[in-house]
Amino acid sequence: MKYLNIFLRVIKNTVVLEETNQKHKLMKLNLNLLKSFILALFLGACSTDDAPTDILENDIRVVVISGTPQVGEELTAFYEVTGFTTLDYETATTAIKWWSAEDASGTNPIIIPNATSRTFTPTANEVEKFIAVEVTVENSSNGSRRSRYTGAINN
Repeated sequence: MKYLNIFLRVIKNTVVLEETNQKHKLMKLNLNLLKSFILALFLGACSTDDAPTDILENDIRVVVISGTPQVGEELTAFYEVTGFTTLDYETATTAIKWWSAEDASGTNPIIIPNATSRTFTPTANEVEKFIAVEVTVENSSNGSRRSRYTGAINN
């Protein structure tokens, strides 16, 4: 219940910011990131097995996909990096790769060609496939982390 209340407060704050002042773009980015992280924890998308045991500065802690796994519907990658400030998210060199696989376990994964931005819109090529996103942040640790596979993609 505690996490649900926190999640609902974050959503309410984001809506208020979106309705009242567009100057808070960077704050909204952090709130959206926080919403996805809390939602992932709340829904069990991140187990303790997924999280690194050592907390390193500038280490990618979580990567999640938001959106409906359907052809033509945009999916968005959200990630959290320990120690990052709002400015770091805007200026860091980040490489993104979207993957498709035969099942939620990631059997026979392949990189989706030209899918290198935070958003990805599945096509007919991904129908009945499962999708994951991998984020690499170039910093002192040069870490990479892949989300869980989501899907299957519906037509």
